[in-house]
Amino acid sequence: MASQAIMNLMKKEIENLLKINREIENIIIATHDGIPIVSSVEDPSREALLASIAAIVKSLGLKINTINPSGEFNYALVTFSAKRYLIMAIRDAVILVIAKETARMGILIRDIRSFSNRIAQYIT
Repeated sequence: MASQAIMNLMKKEIENLLKINREIENIIIATHDGIPIVSSVEDPSREALLASIAAIVKSLGLKINTINPSGEFNYALVTFSAKRYLIMAIRDAVILVIAKETARMGILIRDIRSFSNRIAQYIT
């Protein structure tokens, strides 16, 4: 698990991204097995559930790749009428982004890729 100083740096990155892209509602960074590392979600039980879901989606992507080799897992997008969920893999972790349904996907993906590159330096 990351040190408190590293977690604070990641939390600051989350806060900065939420200021830059107002279409993003929440961001969760979790281990590949679904344990929350840091997030913008205030409810701990909701944070834990969402972290687990992100890990499951990443695992599903990896399973698809074993059945039908497609290269490295990058991200998965799940859309509903009111929300968009983007799950992106970084090293041994996963990022879950919850965005409004009005979020422009190109901008969202660009912002999350940039964010994940910055966060990757903190993930060991």
